Amino acid sequence: MRLPLDPAGVPRGRYTDAYLDHLREVGDDDADRLMRWIEGNHEAGTVNRLLHHFIQNRQPLPSQLPHEVQRFMAEHGLPEMVEFDRVGRASELFEQRGLLMGVILATDALLECYAARKGVQVLAFTYRMAYEPLHRVMETSQFMVAVQQKGGLSDQGQGVPAAQKVRLMHAAIRYLIEKHGGWDSSLGVPICQEDLLGTLTTFSFLVVRDLEHLGITVEPELAEDFLYLWQVIGKMLGIMPEAIPTSMAEAEQLAYAIRDRQHGRSEAGIAMTRALLDMHRQLTPFPALLGGWAPALMRRLCGHGLADLLDVPRSLWDPIICHERMTWLALAALNRWGTRWMDHQVFVLNGYRRAPFDIPAQLRKRWRLKAQPA
Repeated sequence: MRLPLDPAGVPRGRYTDAYLDHLREVGDDDADRLMRWIEGNHEAGTVNRLLHHFIQNRQPLPSQLPHEVQRFMAEHGLPEMVEFDRVGRASELFEQRGLLMGVILATDALLECYAARKGVQVLAFTYRMAYEPLHRVMETSQFMVAVQQKGGLSDQGQGVPAAQKVRLMHAAIRYLIEKHGGWDSSLGVPICQEDLLGTLTTFSFLVVRDLEHLGITVEPELAEDFLYLWQVIGKMLGIMPEAIPTSMAEAEQLAYAIRDRQHGRSEAGIAMTRALLDMHRQLTPFPALLGGWAPALMRRLCGHGLADLLDVPRSLWDPIICHERMTWLALAALNRWGTRWMDHQVFVLNGYRRAPFDIPAQLRKRWRLKAQPA
């Protein structure tokens, strides 16, 4: 399953400009309606406090939670008729390749978001990504672990509340942007359906594509199972079910349709990329020697065109990392980098402050990570 880096020649299928233009004007009516009720009734503090400890799929909702919120959580949980055998196979792929997936998340996946000149404006509006990329990446990593680990969507897992909270967070951001004003309506609705679909293809199609470009073969049936997992997650995130790609071929069409439509040079995207590169330099040992690893890997995974769009610098490591046949030694180094990256999720480097990130013991053992600190 060798997937191209460039959208040229990839058909659009049903994801036409007209259809995606429509999706830019659609948010998430149910979640947005609930958020307006929460803010209008000054319940935000109560809801945040009560949902903070709501982490297990089968955990009863706090009885003090407002009825409107309880109803939303009950009605928008795990979809019906989930094929857990397919979910299990996708979770096994995550357990096998989760370290590399973490590296992909912290490099190419974020660049795909930063290159979307309309969607990235939400990040610029909220500022946080520009100043705290490490915290944001850790939160996203925690979410990926919660929904993709074995049993993450089963009764004893934590994936369902994690997805529900992300959905409400998106609604809160839309509400705050609307409340404070200054949003350019030509950008579409903040965190619109097209942007949510772009995120879904990043976590599914792009991950499989990048694994392939790192020399990891993913059998077609397993790739479809991995997409199926994200179809389930996407519904819980409030993506319109009818818009979600039904196959990896459709996910490819959608990913490249969005890239062709949305990718462009923007001050916000360049600023976010600069903050990401600074973060990698801070986390890289011997930066004078190894500091070029991250930008070189970004260029290998996203292609030189997108990297140039975001001012990703050239590096002395480019000939090694970007070589058509990456050596087994370079791949082993990436796995080691992934191990170091996941180990660093445990602490924020600023004063060794404890970070809100937890990797289950099963995954820590599988990925050969350090023991969880007390």
